Amino acid sequence: MTKQLVTVAIACALAASACTKVYNQRDRATTLTTPTPVAEPDVIEFRVLGNMNGTPVTIRHSNSLDGLTVAAGVSLPYYASIRSDDDTILLLLEASATPSATTLPTAPPLSVQVQIYVNGKVFRDAYATGTTAIFAQASGTFRR
Repeated sequence: MTKQLVTVAIACALAASACTKVYNQRDRATTLTTPTPVAEPDVIEFRVLGNMNGTPVTIRHSNSLDGLTVAAGVSLPYYASIRSDDDTILLLLEASATPSATTLPTAPPLSVQVQIYVNGKVFRDAYATGTTAIFAQASGTFRR
């Protein structure tokens, strides 16, 4: 009887192990989801520098987010900035000045520099100098 029980126990153990499937991790279809990176907005700076000898300056800067901004009669330096997470953005910066007629004969040359920075790096810049009306403009389409 003991021999029969041992034989039956071995047979049951073999049958149970034959019915059990062991899954390997490589057999499973895994779908990994990668987190979508959050895009940091670009920091766009408009800078106007120069030596205008007290002559007031008219500054215009434009972008496809806010449209045109005009600052008339300002003194230099001038700084403005925006933040944008657009893939493309049109940027424009210009500065102009005309000295008064009374200071024209004796005034030293005027100079103005306009700069557009994107994320701390120069994107576009322009420079103008002269003794009469001066005008400097920088523009371009920034693409990520």
